[in-house]
Amino acid sequence: MAEEVGIYMGKRVRVLRKQRGLTQAEVAVGAGMPQGSMSRLERGDYDGIGGKALLGLARALRVKPQTLLPERTPRPRTGGGLTA
Repeated sequence: MAEEVGIYMGKRVRVLRKQRGLTQAEVAVGAGMPQGSMSRLERGDYDGIGGKALLGLARALRVKPQTLLPERTPRPRTGGGLTA
């Protein structure tokens, strides 16, 4: 699951960065992270993204942090529900 989130986030960051005409280095500086980490993130090879990095990327790309994350699909509830 975490790997899937990293791949999604990397693709999303790349699309947003290119839409804004920014380089990896520019986004990395704005996010406060090394350019090498930015490159790995975009390749989906960066599983250590924390809240601080997420907020920095969102700020650098001028989006809300949740824009960088995949939508959560609600899991079906099993057991413990109300019965008639």
